Amino acid sequence: MEAHVIGFNMWIKAVEKAGTTDTDTVIDALPGIAAPNLTGGMSKMLPNHHITKPVLIGEIQRRWSVRRGVADQRSRGWRCLVRFPRRL
Repeated sequence: MEAHVIGFNMWIKAVEKAGTTDTDTVIDALPGIAAPNLTGGMSKMLPNHHITKPVLIGEIQRRWSVRRGVADQRSRGWRCLVRFPRRL
């Protein structure tokens, strides 16, 4: 769901940058556009038309509790940035 909000906001910026709603022109204007994401950071449109955004990773525990954390992939593998309570 977050990707749709980010993508729509990026599309608006691309239309403004392109000065038209012509599909090919807007598509060409998309790479490099940044828009706020829902967690307070910024997402960027990459040249391959993928967006950057945080990823929530969780692990199901016994009795359906979830160990959650916010992680990102940086230099080597995944590392946890923030830990949340074990139970929902």
